[in-house]
Amino acid sequence: MGRISSYKLDAVISGSEKLLGSDSDGSTVNISLNDVVDFMHSQGVSGANIFKSTSQTTQFTLGNIQANGALNNVSSLIVSKENIAGQSIVDVLNEFTIGKRIKLFGIPHTGQFQRYRITNSNSQTDRVEFTVSPLSGSHSSFLEESYYGLELVEDDKNFNVSFSNDTNLWSGIGPYVLTITHNLDKNATVDIFNSNAQKVIGAIKNNTLNSIQVEFTSKFSGTAYIN
Repeated sequence: MGRISSYKLDAVISGSEKLLGSDSDGSTVNISLNDVVDFMHSQGVSGANIFKSTSQTTQFTLGNIQANGALNNVSSLIVSKENIAGQSIVDVLNEFTIGKRIKLFGIPHTGQFQRYRITNSNSQTDRVEFTVSPLSGSHSSFLEESYYGLELVEDDKNFNVSFSNDTNLWSGIGPYVLTITHNLDKNATVDIFNSNAQKVIGAIKNNTLNSIQVEFTSKFSGTAYIN
């Protein structure tokens, strides 16, 4: 074996490279760099709560996260109360309340991510079932047998309000304008959901530092989340 300094430097790492090491019995083995990455994720050492993905509810176990299809079409996320490293994250999931924004992201595929608004949650013995509405992301697909992180997207100042179709927040005779005074002292963003937890898109008519007006073709009942 030549001196280490005599070997060429691999300037482009793809993950298919192999490292030389020792097995637990002392034998010399080749170790795939990709396998090292997967092992690190499975031990939960990436600085985030990591889960292994499954698209089958019947195969759901501790350490799993379950969804289906394109991330921007996901309406349900089932999350284990333990991460992949076997650590309880009940306290973390308790912060994932209705109205909060969360981010699902692939590891190590950082380009695979989606933000959601939580519209409902149901806690079970070993999991929490979240109903979510997609906000923004990369429009990638939820991959089976992969690793995903899940985190709360912290809002700075926010204001949430529920309204009915006959509230005085509505004005106009068609189109109708929903006016919400939030007093956040900033040009805020707004996500509006109807009573069926479906996101509704309207036209922003006026957005001042303390109120926002959104125009719709008809009145409805729902909830506005302003950040």
